Amino acid sequence: MLWDAVSRLDCAGRQVGLWRGRTVKYAANQGGLAQRLSKMAGALQRLPEELEKTIKSSSRDLAQGAVELVLASYQARDPNFSPWMALDEFPPGTEDRARAQVWDAADHIVDSFEGSAPRLAFAPNSDEEGNAGGADDSDVEAGDPGASD
Repeated sequence: MLWDAVSRLDCAGRQVGLWRGRTVKYAANQGGLAQRLSKMAGALQRLPEELEKTIKSSSRDLAQGAVELVLASYQARDPNFSPWMALDEFPPGTEDRARAQVWDAADHIVDSFEGSAPRLAFAPNSDEEGNAGGADDSDVEAGDPGASD
């Protein structure tokens, strides 16, 4: 029953990209189960850091695309337009009104960006695993912290 629960946890982790679908065969004993759970725990402990990096990267990509679109639009209409002008300070007392006037257009631009869900990329490749140095791997195939037996 415990092995079944660990196998379900492994399957769920693989579906969300925690171990990249790699396969490991652990000994069918308590030591193998402990090793398998330890690998899973390590991947889960790295999850908050990886999520933060993924979210920041996705947000930056969206912001980059929106800014490029707006500046390119201005540049296409006026070859003398300096994109650096957008970084100049607002004239005193104009920022709030200007932001209110462009809010709908900005919302439309952001909504028009299509993308895919961010992919988690923190699971180590099989050659990054600690077993690459020739340690005893008689019960372990290269890769996944939670393959079924």
